[in-house]
Amino acid sequence: MIRTFIATALAFAVLAIACESYASGPIDLDVPGKLEAIARDHPSHFAAIQKILAEVPRQPPDERAVVTWMRTQFDAQNIRYVDLIMTSLPPKKRLEFSLDNTAYVKVITLTTWQAKAVPVPDVAPVK
Repeated sequence: MIRTFIATALAFAVLAIACESYASGPIDLDVPGKLEAIARDHPSHFAAIQKILAEVPRQPPDERAVVTWMRTQFDAQNIRYVDLIMTSLPPKKRLEFSLDNTAYVKVITLTTWQAKAVPVPDVAPVK
């Protein structure tokens, strides 16, 4: 009876820890100090992330091209490089990816896009 209780308690503890780590979500690389922590704790991830962040802005802003490139070059998974461009000048996109089951997210500034501000035309008010 006590063995069953201990086994059940241990199983719940493991599940609670697993859920807590899953609920923490991806590591936001835009937060100050996160890259330094990755460099200290996961040097191989840090090297891959540095290369990804240096090269992604030079890639075509096409999700399929970036996904293929990241999978072949870095064995990245769960890649999302959504074509919804943030309204800023220069434009930005959100990149999400995983390396060895660790999820990362970063806002990327697009350097190859030629975007410009356009004034809003005058429109008669609707009655």
